[in-house]
Amino acid sequence: LFPFKVVSIKEFGAFVSLEGTDRQGLLHRSAISNHPIGTVSDILDIGEKIFVKIISNKDGKLGLSMKVVNQTTGEDKDPNNLTIAETKKRKWGTVRGQSPIRLGAELNTVCKRCGVKGHLAISCFAQTGGEFLGLVASDSDDSEVLSISASQKNEKKRKK
Repeated sequence: LFPFKVVSIKEFGAFVSLEGTDRQGLLHRSAISNHPIGTVSDILDIGEKIFVKIISNKDGKLGLSMKVVNQTTGEDKDPNNLTIAETKKRKWGTVRGQSPIRLGAELNTVCKRCGVKGHLAISCFAQTGGEFLGLVASDSDDSEVLSISASQKNEKKRKK
């Protein structure tokens, strides 16, 4: 926890300077308050002294947070960095390296009613009788629709 001074205000946050040094950092608008803020200038003024916690120091860039520090006393409200860890976890979503969930929506079965792979007869929407429309052949230029009459379907059932 260090005392900082607000140097400039932008729409995305405020640049603050560590008092007594020339070291500066960006205090992002999401790290200013636990509540949504309208504009940064509603909360901070240029020249204002604030208490800020350094949450990261990567490649010489300071990661700063004001929302985990009591601005009256300068006391750390998150000494074990639990709030910051939760925020990072929420920001990135799931753990990296975790494989996606596979639903396996297609059943490894053939419908007894229509002869198409992937569903059961109880959940088949094929009409009984009439024509059964198949897939459109994409290899040929004239692309005819394959159709099987009801009598041809019955012959297939008898063969099984």
